[in-house]
Amino acid sequence: MMVCTLQALFHRHKRVRIAVVVAVCNAAVKLLAGFSTPALAKANVTSAVHEETVDLKVMTFNIWLGGGVVSFDQTAEAIRTAGADIVGIQEPGGNLSALAQKLGFYYAEGHNIISRFPIINAHQREYVYIEVRPGKVVAMSNVHLSAYPYGPYDIRDGKSIHDVLSNEKKYHMAEMKSRFEVLPNLASRGLSVFLTGDFNVPSHLDWTNATKSNHFGVSIQWPVSAKLQQLNFRDSYREIRPNPVKHPANTWTPGENGQIGTNEVHDRIDFVYASGPSTTLGSKIVGENGPYSDIVLAPWPSDHRAIVSTFRAQLAPTPDLSDRVTICTDKPAYAQEETILVTYTSASGSKDWIGIYQAGTIPGIGNPSIVWKYASEGQQPNGTISFDSLSLSAGTYDAILLTDDGYTELARTTFTIGSNAGR
Repeated sequence: MMVCTLQALFHRHKRVRIAVVVAVCNAAVKLLAGFSTPALAKANVTSAVHEETVDLKVMTFNIWLGGGVVSFDQTAEAIRTAGADIVGIQEPGGNLSALAQKLGFYYAEGHNIISRFPIINAHQREYVYIEVRPGKVVAMSNVHLSAYPYGPYDIRDGKSIHDVLSNEKKYHMAEMKSRFEVLPNLASRGLSVFLTGDFNVPSHLDWTNATKSNHFGVSIQWPVSAKLQQLNFRDSYREIRPNPVKHPANTWTPGENGQIGTNEVHDRIDFVYASGPSTTLGSKIVGENGPYSDIVLAPWPSDHRAIVSTFRAQLAPTPDLSDRVTICTDKPAYAQEETILVTYTSASGSKDWIGIYQAGTIPGIGNPSIVWKYASEGQQPNGTISFDSLSLSAGTYDAILLTDDGYTELARTTFTIGSNAGR
């Protein structure tokens, strides 16, 4: 997957939108399909633009195995009905571009983000920029954490809280590690940052003493949500509806085609978080006609309810990305024996190299890489190198870009190896 910088300028007159897209890539390389322009004039822009701020609707939506299990048209209609401007999609199933096309949105493969505004590749796996106005952006990140082990099921089935929290540290906290490190820095630089996802873990704001009767008689400080709160990320739904007794807001699950298993555990595992200079104006559950949904669509096309939150977000100037040294993988997690694609920018010489290490390793003579390749096997200064994962057991790893046959680190990114069934 080649890395390109995408800039787009909009001119809108009445109901016509004209998009002018400028792609900056290596001369011989075509524009990456994963950062796409939309069909013209399909999406009506509803956001209210102020002098230095914009009102944005940010949505998280697990569309269930590509969005066509019930109806692909209804999957698109759910986003229209919610009025979303930016959507983090989970389980796109190869249909991200088709969904974007149906809505007239831009899309970013790998990040699984669609947007009515242009998307700028930040050369980072953790986020992209959304160019809401020419030269003005917000940052957007989207995750789909591993489905198993799933804490609420384990509590139901008699596992101790200690074991459940140990699993959270081993799996979900490890998967979030790079976002814990990267996203707060964006907010500290004055960017409005949004984080969406199917986290496959509940919130400590829901499993409280007041809600023990709904949660197997226990309250739990779920570490992912607690860490995000510590890092000044706001749970937008709980900002608007802070009482989990009155508003449990379960997003898992309306069931499969309306059928819910008798031993199912219902919880809120889909979130829209925000950090930086934005204010939450509202947050709603989007789903079937039932007690949890604020916005109703029938038939509902997914086994998750969605969340759409409205923000007044301050815009920041688009950063200069031309000389930035970066490295990222095409996915945050891989099944064993999958090919790992590592993309880098601004490698400086033929002896710059990429090593795969156990996560957290400091490269050096006493800490050799598990596998490595020269960046010149890709292209200079930007390119992509493939690694097979046969030599990597299940676990968490760093891909590190190092310079001149030595151990001076230029950039690193984290990924995991292991099975990941969908939920």
